[in-house]
Amino acid sequence: MKKSHRTSPFYLFPNILLIVIGNSVFAQTGKVGINTTTPTEILDVKGTLRVRSLPNTGTANSIYTTGTDAHSGATPTQTFTGTTPLMINTNGVLGTTTFSNLVPNNTAPNFNTTNTSGAMLVIKRFTIGDWASGQNGNLGFDTGMSVANWEAILSGWMSTFTNNSTASSASQIFGTPNQFGFRMRAQTGGAATWRIIGDIATVNEAQIVDVLFISKKNVATETRTN
Repeated sequence: MKKSHRTSPFYLFPNILLIVIGNSVFAQTGKVGINTTTPTEILDVKGTLRVRSLPNTGTANSIYTTGTDAHSGATPTQTFTGTTPLMINTNGVLGTTTFSNLVPNNTAPNFNTTNTSGAMLVIKRFTIGDWASGQNGNLGFDTGMSVANWEAILSGWMSTFTNNSTASSASQIFGTPNQFGFRMRAQTGGAATWRIIGDIATVNEAQIVDVLFISKKNVATETRTN
């Protein structure tokens, strides 16, 4: 008896692969859609996609495909080596990028040094006047950078004044040795910003400090409210 091709769920026509699974898979020339009748790419999935297993880069015997796109055999014998990260655009289309492009560069939108910057890292320079701790109602020098959006790093440093003529203790200048330094403090409250606190005792100083701000979602830190 002649077999009918209708017993198979797969129908192959020139340049068209039609897979029938209920009414959820559709095809048109060169494109296959799952849960869509109008696929726009070679494979267009409209809905949640589940992948049960992905190889880690460097894992031996984890894939079948050889370097020439050939099949290695009945069992996976090839090492998976990842070279580029997988990305997705606003329309849900998958693609790749180089590692250097993972951090937004100066061509990215909103790439600036403001509180709403789209950059991962922001470096700002501040001129700190006398008695930083006492500024803004004893809250400290205001950087204007939100505690909710950023973590902040100020290079930890401390200086001791001495008398250059005798290299003796600072007590000859100030009466007692004086040390000073600045640190970052996370202000608390609804619109909290990062503050710089510190002072040089008995000196009317003006210091320039550089602060590195890191996007909150990209770093883990301890609480720094003191």
